[in-house]
Amino acid sequence: MQKISPSILIMPTDMSAGSIEYWPDPQRGIKEAYRVLKLGGKACLSGHVYLTFWLSRFFADVWMLFPKEEEYIKWFEKAGFKDVQLKRIGLKWYRGVRRHGLIMGCSVTGVKPASGDSPLQICGLLVLY
Repeated sequence: MQKISPSILIMPTDMSAGSIEYWPDPQRGIKEAYRVLKLGGKACLSGHVYLTFWLSRFFADVWMLFPKEEEYIKWFEKAGFKDVQLKRIGLKWYRGVRRHGLIMGCSVTGVKPASGDSPLQICGLLVLY
């Protein structure tokens, strides 16, 4: 990690695991990951995914954020990451079976293609697309 000023850190990689369900604004957090990465650095985020079985989804929605796989990809791409890839995480015999909502989560990675801040502009509480 390289320290440029008291408020700016340049990191070669950025990793978050299993915390997105507590983030009030995931897009803002991923934009920040872009900012602190060095050029060519890779961000990795892993978290739970939206459950497809109605009863599981009902209880999960009561207390946590469970994004859809497409949302993870969209957040990374809007923040400016390139080569965005998603990999499902779960028990081997669950893989590919979505009808029960048993995919445990996913891991999303993206590479920072340009130096500086994310091209995504966030104004106040709103994300400008």
